[in-house]
Formats: sequence, C-alpha cells, structure tokens
Amino acid sequence: MTRSIQSIVSAVAVAGVLGACAGLPMTGTTGAVSGLQGYEWQVQSINGVAVNTPIRPSLNFGTTMQLTGHTSCNTYISGYVSTGAMLIIKQGAVTKMACEPAVMSQEQRFLKQLANTQMWAIDSTGTLTLTGTSGTIVAKRK
Repeated sequence: MTRSIQSIVSAVAVAGVLGACAGLPMTGTTGAVSGLQGYEWQVQSINGVAVNTPIRPSLNFGTTMQLTGHTSCNTYISGYVSTGAMLIIKQGAVTKMACEPAVMSQEQRFLKQLANTQMWAIDSTGTLTLTGTSGTIVAKRK
C-alpha cells in the first residue's frame, strides 16, 4: 500500500514539473524531440570553454528516451524527458576509467552541466545548445 502511494505521489510530482515547463518559450527548432534523436552530437564547448581533447564528449539521444555517449574519457548512459523546449537528463551511470587530469576535469564539467540541463534548442545552423542552471553545452551533429 505504501509503495502505491509513493508511486502516485511521484507521478503527480513529475506531471506538475512537466506541466509547469510546458509553457517555456521556444527558440530555434525545439519542441520536436525527434530533432535531437538519431544523431551523434559532438560537444564543441562547455560553459563557453572550447573542448580541446582528441576525443570530444558526445550525446546520442535515442528514440527510447535513452541518452548515451562519451565523456572524452569514459562512456555514460542515462535517460531523458523532454516536453517542448524542456529537457531533463536523469541520473545515469558512467564507467570509471582514469585519464589525464585535464581530461578528467573536462569530463566533470561536462557531466555537471549535463545534469543541470533544463532546456534545448537547435539553431538555423544545426547547432544544439543545452542550457541549464550553470551554463551551456554547445554541440554539432557529427
């Protein structure tokens, strides 16, 4: 009985968040989550700092609402929810390989910003911008 109540409360909370975000303004090509799906997006910058590693972080938005990619050092898998321009990245899993300190630092910035993502937009040049509470991730289709 308690588990059922928790499930209902969770569902109502998620519906409230999604409903509140439904009225967010849209810029560029947003609203159709299919615009994100089916491409490998290579990260160009994180919070205005250019990515300078041989292997760029990547984003692959699947049609099953699964997000996978590379952090420059490790691979990750997560889920996502999108309504209009709103985008929430769920907590996921990351492999734990060690890399050079600069690469690990970039990985941490990428994962932190990814977790803070709130909105997405694709501009007329095809550039994807993920905007969150602490900055942006800018990516281009591979």
